[in-house]
Amino acid sequence: MRITNKMINNNSLFNINNNKEVMDALNTQMATQKKINDPSDDPIIAIRSLRFRGSLASITQYLGRNVSDAKSWTDSTQTALDSAKEIMRDLKKQYDAATNSTNTNSDKRSYLEKLKADAIEYFAIGNSTNEDRYIFTGYRTSDSLTFTDNNIDERMVSAVDQEHPFKYKGIAEHFTIDNVESYTYTSYKKGSEYSSGITDGDIIGVSPTATSTADETQVKAYSEYRLRLSYDNIDAVTTGTYKYNYPDGAEDNISSYTLTLKNYNSSTNTYSVAGTMSVTAITDDSEAVFSGDTDTKVYLNTVTGNLIFTAQTQMKLAEVDDIEFAYDKSDWDEGDVKPEHYFCCTEVGDKNNTPILYNDYLQEMNYSVGSSQSVKVNTNAKNAFDINVLRDLDELEDALDAVDKAEAKVEKLKKMQEDVETYATDTEQEQIRILLGAAEKELDYANQKVNTMFSNGITKSGKYFDEVNLAGTNCGTTVHRLEVIENRLTENQTTVKAQASENENVDLSTLSVEVSQANLYYNAALMVTGRISQQSLVDYI
Repeated sequence: MRITNKMINNNSLFNINNNKEVMDALNTQMATQKKINDPSDDPIIAIRSLRFRGSLASITQYLGRNVSDAKSWTDSTQTALDSAKEIMRDLKKQYDAATNSTNTNSDKRSYLEKLKADAIEYFAIGNSTNEDRYIFTGYRTSDSLTFTDNNIDERMVSAVDQEHPFKYKGIAEHFTIDNVESYTYTSYKKGSEYSSGITDGDIIGVSPTATSTADETQVKAYSEYRLRLSYDNIDAVTTGTYKYNYPDGAEDNISSYTLTLKNYNSSTNTYSVAGTMSVTAITDDSEAVFSGDTDTKVYLNTVTGNLIFTAQTQMKLAEVDDIEFAYDKSDWDEGDVKPEHYFCCTEVGDKNNTPILYNDYLQEMNYSVGSSQSVKVNTNAKNAFDINVLRDLDELEDALDAVDKAEAKVEKLKKMQEDVETYATDTEQEQIRILLGAAEKELDYANQKVNTMFSNGITKSGKYFDEVNLAGTNCGTTVHRLEVIENRLTENQTTVKAQASENENVDLSTLSVEVSQANLYYNAALMVTGRISQQSLVDYI
């Protein structure tokens, strides 16, 4: 085959151009420090690059956003729970100091004021926020734990009843036999009527013409049992179709309050109704009159929120797994805990909206912190802030009021006894003596109840502390878990970045050698081509 000079020159130019393409590719890699500029340069590197970038974006999202937000939430929760624990410690100290036998009723009131201040701060912590979101109210992060002035003022505009802006139907509380407490109350019987003590009418009624007088033997302390509801000032039951049975969602048209007894079936994980007990509404504990220990009546004091019953009923309640009681309440004040965060209930107070059914009070806020991995970051108020803290203090204040009233009766009767000019007859003095005996007996019972409540407060405050402490421990566990996850994601991020860099980026030292070699080859090719191009067949003729 004859090779012409033109053919040699064309081949030389083609090879030189290929060398220039190689040099251009190497120079581009040197400038961009990337192995490829287009997917077609190396499809394998391009595919791996997309995978690495997707993984890196996912890890960065989890690490920079989700884990960071979750840690912020749990850190705020931990701080709030630590403060709540300190309050519970102080609460126990106040209860302990108040049990000193030398304390007067006035001294005990001073301790009560300190206890109430602690309780107010305790639930103020329950209203803690993180980035303007309430942290203890589940996924209802715009809803405070307690009623505030703003809540009440805003509802006044659209309330069905201006005096009671919020009205809840079917607040469903569940109890077990462990919630049953011994309960002592004072009752004074005069004729067929009962009251919590002698009345002003008894004292004013002292007269030389009186044919009958009060009898101190009728002032008695009754020891029964009770279930204490989470709220006082319960509404008288009204007929209406609302959801009173949870969680099955059944609607009942009720006309009287009822205790529903249920048993648990472990095989189906359901509760079935084992029986019901009728409940009689009263407004004073003294109205809870039983014929004996075998009496199975159940009374609801709508003022105090106590379900009162005898030992016979207590034994019956011990036979079941769950005791349900649903009730209505429309009397709410600032600082009261909203029931939807603790119980299933229906809110019907807004005339512009249909009834709102709250049937989930243990909401979980889960943050995705990895592929198919999530972490529960919130602590529900029900698991940290016990409503009974407020109930104990309300009950204690009522007991101290009873002592003050009894002391006032005793003081008044003693002055009457000394006023022999006004009450001169033997009949009057005898009536005063009997009334004084009844009043002193009433005072003894009242003082005993107050002392018992302060003593029990030490144990109860320890229980409340344990609840907050457990919530704090669980939150701390979540914080630790998030730290472990954060460390793992950081390591994964570093690894993926290194792998992505190895896949995409060039090695500058190796590339420098390749560029030098390509440049050498190019110059050599130019020199050789130049020498060949200078000669032709004519030179040999």
